[in-house]
Amino acid sequence: MNFDFNKNVQFEREEISDALTNMLQYGSTELNQTLDRLFRGRSNNFISYDELNGSLLSIHFGDVWLKRQQGRVARPGYLNLNEFTELVDQASHYLPVKLLPLQLEYIFNELDTNDDGLISHGEYSEFIRRSLGSTAVVHPAVANFQPYWATGLPV
Repeated sequence: MNFDFNKNVQFEREEISDALTNMLQYGSTELNQTLDRLFRGRSNNFISYDELNGSLLSIHFGDVWLKRQQGRVARPGYLNLNEFTELVDQASHYLPVKLLPLQLEYIFNELDTNDDGLISHGEYSEFIRRSLGSTAVVHPAVANFQPYWATGLPV
């Protein structure tokens, strides 16, 4: 918790702002939108680590990176496998553990329920919300993996 400057095990708005700006290179629009979503409906100006972790991952992988991809996708509103892989790789650039291309392809194929080679932004966002959000549950596509460093292949 390097960004918990006052060491109170809670994150104030200013601490979160510094983390998003320095670690994830958020611009002012992304920063303001993210902070507004994190603190919407709150009477206080801080959140716990667990709240921050669950909410921020969902916002970061979902809203922020989908907006950054606009204009770079072949079909607006949808992601093909290459776009999905690029999106996940870029959004998780700061994480020490990465999914292998085979694992990302497996997850993509699980999300592509009609087998048209595309997933909608809605399907992607729902996957992110369910997998990384504050009420996260392990998505079946992710649960089918042993840690990739153990075998490198889906189970």
